Amino acid sequence: MKKSTNTLVIAGLIVLASSTGFAETQIRDGKQASVIQSDAPLSTTDDAWHVSITPYMWIPSVDLDVSVPLSINGKQYTANLSVDQPWWNTVSDLFKGKTSVLCADGRIEVSKGRWGAFVDGYWLYTKVSQDGSSSRTILNGDATITRTNSITNQTQIMQINFGPRYLLGTIVLDKAADVSVGFEAYGGARVNWFSNSLEATATINNFDLRFGKGINRTFIEPMIGLKTVWKLGPNFVAILRGDIGGWGVVEDNVDCDLEAAIAWQFHKNTYIDIGYRARGQWMNVGASNSITVQGWAHGPELGMTFCF
Repeated sequence: MKKSTNTLVIAGLIVLASSTGFAETQIRDGKQASVIQSDAPLSTTDDAWHVSITPYMWIPSVDLDVSVPLSINGKQYTANLSVDQPWWNTVSDLFKGKTSVLCADGRIEVSKGRWGAFVDGYWLYTKVSQDGSSSRTILNGDATITRTNSITNQTQIMQINFGPRYLLGTIVLDKAADVSVGFEAYGGARVNWFSNSLEATATINNFDLRFGKGINRTFIEPMIGLKTVWKLGPNFVAILRGDIGGWGVVEDNVDCDLEAAIAWQFHKNTYIDIGYRARGQWMNVGASNSITVQGWAHGPELGMTFCF
């Protein structure tokens, strides 16, 4: 794992943490209570239980590099494959019936007073295919060797994050309490599932070769983050959050999750969330850390939050 990558991620999260805040307040049943889109509220004065459920759609751009070692007839090779697809091409491919990138996400939060808990998960699927051909003459032009090859690699990454949340504090920025900001710390664990399947074929002068390699890994790593929310009037809230996990503890993995979003309360206890999310992954898995996966998935997200 390159130290420069880890340093860049940690520095970015420090900047994020030092530049943002969390919370919004309103008067409810004679009490001051926190009302936060995309989350069950945390408050220093409200002791009622709150639950929020947020299904959402994430359409990421994917910039991912995968390196897979292969052994063919006793010789060692390395298949280096890249996925570089912007999210607007992902949308176009879906209408064309292609499945080069797919993603599914969801989040559940509960809280009572300053304390809360959350479960957040996503599943990301990418597929890349590469084809090639070449020919050359030998024996002074008396013979020709023709070669074609095809490689298809499918990668799946799933994470489930869970743990406690704690309200550090809130700051009201105007007399009417229509604008406020504060801080919430969260942390816990990530359950990571990684699957990679590579299939390749090669034809040399009508002689066919086929080979493949697959790997599945499941591991749990620690994570910690800071979430901030800005109240922007009675019906809008903007959030900014970031976390980092792994630190190379398991499978030599480091990852981060960054998100900026705005939520609009269009109906009682129901909100529409629009945002942009980015996840970075730098991972070496398998025997002797032989398979490497590194890159970013980032793009717009659209969700709906139901609060109870």
